[in-house]
Amino acid sequence: MSRDYNNPISIDTAFYTTTSSMSSQTTLEGLAAKITESTNTILSHLRAEGHPEPSFSADGPSDYPNVPAVQGPRMALIDAALDMLRMAMGPKDYIFLESVTVGTTNLKFELLKSGELTTSIHVAAP
Repeated sequence: MSRDYNNPISIDTAFYTTTSSMSSQTTLEGLAAKITESTNTILSHLRAEGHPEPSFSADGPSDYPNVPAVQGPRMALIDAALDMLRMAMGPKDYIFLESVTVGTTNLKFELLKSGELTTSIHVAAP
């Protein structure tokens, strides 16, 4: 694909790809179904094993059980959710957001590496 360097809004869609193994035929509806399926699988296992459900509350769990029955569907959920975000945004908005947030992502990574951010976060004991 040739680029139009005179038009700053020209987008090479070759750069707009997902990191998932989903086909290019994926739809928003298909992604929503995958998200629902993965969520139900995770919650079923958590409930069956007596684990608390994920939440944003201060007393919510800080991690998921490290078992394949949870981690596999969790990765599928994350993958489908990110694909849905990318698809809902479209190539132009996604590329713009990535160009704006790459600096803040690097800053967060540097803060985590330095330990400054992690010493400021306190997780309440259950």
